[in-house]
Amino acid sequence: MLTWNHALTIDAPAATVYPWLIQMGDSRAAFYSVTFIENVFCATSGACRYVNADRVHPEWQNPAKGAQGMIMDYVVIADYEPGQYVLATASDKMPFKWTWLWYLQPVDANTTRLIVRHRVAFPPGAPKAAIDGVFDLGFVMERAMMLGIQARAEGRFPSPIEEPLGALIWLLVLAMGVACGVQFLRTGDVMVLSAGLDTIIVLFLLTYLQPPLVWRLVLLVAVAGSLVLASMRPWRRMAPGGTQS
Repeated sequence: MLTWNHALTIDAPAATVYPWLIQMGDSRAAFYSVTFIENVFCATSGACRYVNADRVHPEWQNPAKGAQGMIMDYVVIADYEPGQYVLATASDKMPFKWTWLWYLQPVDANTTRLIVRHRVAFPPGAPKAAIDGVFDLGFVMERAMMLGIQARAEGRFPSPIEEPLGALIWLLVLAMGVACGVQFLRTGDVMVLSAGLDTIIVLFLLTYLQPPLVWRLVLLVAVAGSLVLASMRPWRRMAPGGTQS
């Protein structure tokens, strides 16, 4: 009932990428994603605390198939083939069936296509719209996970300040967007409206594409500049009928 394919290219051979995949899980290497968001979910159960690994752990490379939990005991590692794929499935504790596959497709000797595939089957009467919403949030987290895998396989390890600084940039852009909305409602200034639309576009890029930190800073400066320019220009109100006055 729900299918989802997500992929990116990694400048590393499949044999280098695979060890980072097989050790993922809340009780092991975590998911290389947005840690503070992951830990918000953990806090509701008190069962785990995510700490993203920055090295390959030999002791986590041969998990027991069908027994090793990936998300507590709700999602377990069902199968894997070194250098090729890792497959996780929902356990009987989940109210729906779910397979989660990480597949490594070699492009050449030093490049790999990481393909992530989800297949979900809901039971009759399940609130599919609500579950779709959860998976939409999951897409954002998975994008961060795949970028985290890519960085580690390519030998680039995130700075400890990168995650909080990225969150701060997102919040600042959101705050500027809200300020634009309030100002437009007060003044009807179309330049402020234009700056507000810029913040929406940038928020979309920050949320779904998650560019490198330097580009996030560039986007923040661009939005701030747009807002400053809008505040410096004379008001241009929207007259009845959509014309400017």
